Amino acid sequence: MAHSNATDDSETKMMFDQFKGPNMIERAHYLITSNYGTPENKKQWATKALQYLSEINYIMSPHLNAFLKASGYAEVPETVSIQDIPNDQMILLQKIISHEFDEALYSLESKKVPRNEYYRNLEMIMQLLIRAKNYKGAEELEYRMDNIYVNQIHETLKEELDAYQRIQLLSCACLFFEEQYFSCCSNFFKFLENDDGIIDLLKHDSLDPFILNEEFLLMIVISVLVSVPLDNYADFIYLEHLKAFFEVCPLLIECLQLLIDTKFGKFFEIWHEVVGSKYQESPFLNKGWVAAKLMMRSKIYFFYLRISNYIHISYLSKTLGIDINAVREELSLLIESAHLNFKIDGDLVVYKVKHYLEDPVQKLRENQVLIDKELEHRKSQNSELQNIIHHSIVTNEEKFPSSRELSSKLLEDDHMDINDVNTLSDAESLSFEYEVD
Repeated sequence: MAHSNATDDSETKMMFDQFKGPNMIERAHYLITSNYGTPENKKQWATKALQYLSEINYIMSPHLNAFLKASGYAEVPETVSIQDIPNDQMILLQKIISHEFDEALYSLESKKVPRNEYYRNLEMIMQLLIRAKNYKGAEELEYRMDNIYVNQIHETLKEELDAYQRIQLLSCACLFFEEQYFSCCSNFFKFLENDDGIIDLLKHDSLDPFILNEEFLLMIVISVLVSVPLDNYADFIYLEHLKAFFEVCPLLIECLQLLIDTKFGKFFEIWHEVVGSKYQESPFLNKGWVAAKLMMRSKIYFFYLRISNYIHISYLSKTLGIDINAVREELSLLIESAHLNFKIDGDLVVYKVKHYLEDPVQKLRENQVLIDKELEHRKSQNSELQNIIHHSIVTNEEKFPSSRELSSKLLEDDHMDINDVNTLSDAESLSFEYEVD
């Protein structure tokens, strides 16, 4: 089903037109292979991607066939080539487009970088690591930032300062991709406390952005809503040092206020229609949205279970604006995974009353099962061990004569040679080592 919401074609075009080069190529591929946009939209995006590949005279993109199919072209259209790209930059560009990320990383890591371009180069490295889905590697770049002229950063070029701040944002984004929502927002607010210039950076997108500011702000919105406990929302909105952030991210305040006022239906309208629609058009929000959506719904389900002995699934569906089958399935998952003392009976979710001895008795039964299994395991091990020892003894007797037999034989001989000594010594010193777990 094609995406349809308040985002019209003109807004979509404005969004897509911000991207250039490899960023545009990857966005185009994501959009034409997702449920977002109309067939005409997809044709335009694919055509623009093909034109760019033609301009740089390099078509070795793994997305080429997808672009040709969506555009309706049988082959890449001919256009005027771009002539002003330096050779070293062109080589790097080609490696990124063809997804040879390891080689591209080697090029960036090994080249000699002037001090006043250090952070811009580091930002490119982080972007490559994210493209390669090496999020742990991208996070570790933060340690390299601590050892370089951070104390003098405000004396450097504005381009370097912006790159330094964007690296911090990208490190938070990596945590979002890994569904570490609390770490994502808490790290961001630490960065914000140390450098309020990040607020200015978030007000305006850079030219050819890797991640849009709107996308990053939504990552923070999602991370805060999912990871901050429901009971702490009221405290959170009054944090003095976050006022400036709330001004550039009013959506977070709006969502928090609705949740504080228990207007959950209205909240989920925004959650699904605004946040949910943006995830469809973003290859980055897409990485953490599915898990976050379930966690947010489960948080509200738990709120209702906490204040009720029973509740109708149909009521939750109507109140929250969520499909009834989805509510039933997600409630069942929540009850099972969190070991909640509720059961689903038709349309009802009912609190199960337990006898005060039920838990101890059940625990004793579980322990008895574990003990029986362990005893059976030990018994099996001992039996195997006895068989091994018996087999070893039989084999030994077949290979070596007894001490008495050896003595008798040797007395018959006039003398012992070195081989006799070795044979006797070896036979008498045989031992069996074993260990019982």
